[in-house]
Amino acid sequence: MNPYRSTIFWFLASFFFVSCAKETIITNNDAPNYNEVSTLLIENYVNRVYIDFIGREPLDSEMVLEVGKLKAADLAFDARRKMIENLQTDTSFIEGDSSYRRAYYHRMYNLSKARVIEGASNSEINQKMGIIKAQMKQDSINGNWAAYDENKRKVEKYQKVLDCDHEFEQGLIYIDSVFARMINNGIYDFINMNSFNFVNASFDNLLYRFPTGDEFNRAYNVIEYNQTELIFGQGASNKDEYIQAMVASSNFHEGIIMWLYQNLLQRFPNSAETAHHLDYFSQTRDLQEVQVQIAISDEYAGFD
Repeated sequence: MNPYRSTIFWFLASFFFVSCAKETIITNNDAPNYNEVSTLLIENYVNRVYIDFIGREPLDSEMVLEVGKLKAADLAFDARRKMIENLQTDTSFIEGDSSYRRAYYHRMYNLSKARVIEGASNSEINQKMGIIKAQMKQDSINGNWAAYDENKRKVEKYQKVLDCDHEFEQGLIYIDSVFARMINNGIYDFINMNSFNFVNASFDNLLYRFPTGDEFNRAYNVIEYNQTELIFGQGASNKDEYIQAMVASSNFHEGIIMWLYQNLLQRFPNSAETAHHLDYFSQTRDLQEVQVQIAISDEYAGFD
């Protein structure tokens, strides 16, 4: 084989396998000497992982166990991955949490609410549903069935927000559906009153940018006038269809990656980091894997 062609072949083959591997991570070129990482830094890392992934600090017993495992593995990326994946997936009973998995998904549910509906509590949502249900009863007494049906739709949208907590955990919905529900209810509408504010807020909250003039005009026509427009490459003629087009777009997928970096690293990803995660996430909607790749990095761990 021609040496030049052979070199190209092995380069492309290596690139293919590295690109497709789930465990691919972005790290610094010069890895630190992990033998010099103090116990305190390792404890800080474990503490941060527990808070970010299940919303609490580790118990003393958990800290001792996790630090011991990480030290025994010389802080290997695989050991970090196992710790994080255990918090995401383990269903064993944990007093106070039900399980790590339940605590993790409840944490993601609360983070999602915090992102777009100002962290509205379940009790607040239930209270609003109760008020509407009382009105529905009055509507039925008065025979005002149009109002009854409209209020029923409002209740259903609130209920879908509450259902996210367990349906996301059970794999019945992906993160795109979670956020579609989070911006399609009375609380979000109250925060962002009228179509003008709703369009700008939905772009800002989910995409981390404001719409261009053309995007705004199209979205406004859909929401305000139920006029059919092309939104993110899809036809939409009402608010529900506009939301579905938005969360199905690559723009939204980039927004999810930005959101995860903000949550875990308190910064936005650079273009290389976004590109690294985007293709995989767009194909799989595997939010958990993107989180893992960020949280096993030396930057996140504080080992760099």
